[in-house]
Amino acid sequence: MKKLGAYAFILLGILLAIFGVLSAVTSIPQFMELDFSQPYNWGFIGGRVIIIILILLLAKASFNKGKKLKLLISNGA
Repeated sequence: MKKLGAYAFILLGILLAIFGVLSAVTSIPQFMELDFSQPYNWGFIGGRVIIIILILLLAKASFNKGKKLKLLISNGA
């Protein structure tokens, strides 16, 4: 059962990474259409970039947790 949890963390990390990369790629055209002289557009860009970074950090943490859990299970702990 623990092995399934390890693979679930790894899969969740991979899915979140894919979601983060796709979110970044789809944000580029939106950023290009914005008028950068407006302050609220800078807030939109900043918020979007922060969310993408947080998604990628969560993906990395989940993937690393799954790898660590899988290693502990394989060592018999």
